[in-house]
Amino acid sequence: MAISYFMWSKNRFKNLENNATVSVNNNIEIHHVFPSNYLKTKFGENSAEYDLADSILNKIRINKISNIKISNKAPSEYLTEIKTKSPNPKIENSLKSHHIGDSSELISGQYDSDFLGFLLSRYNQIEPLFNELKRASTNLSNGQHNDIWG
Repeated sequence: MAISYFMWSKNRFKNLENNATVSVNNNIEIHHVFPSNYLKTKFGENSAEYDLADSILNKIRINKISNIKISNKAPSEYLTEIKTKSPNPKIENSLKSHHIGDSSELISGQYDSDFLGFLLSRYNQIEPLFNELKRASTNLSNGQHNDIWG
């Protein structure tokens, strides 16, 4: 939750359906970019992919109703539906607000069978934030209380 809030504080998350800012005060839920049941069905219950379903790298925060509509669909399926039915012409922007850099690949289905590749891509997007937190922690540990982010 803390990392999610830190990410939100750096770049306000956008709703997938309309690109509106997701408010942390409203009914928001944690959404698995690759739903757990999709991973279980696609790769098997004993797969590395299914074991990593609950990784922070597979989670974004979206509105509750959006999460319910998505259900257990492949990312390319529900993102294409959102792009065409909602429609959200800025869906790539919405995904980037959640620190998903390869949004076009996700929408086109290039990651539907490469969940581990998606996780690596997402990690590469979030890693600078982890490094920023690490520097702040080091600064605090070294007694630099006035400017921990410096």
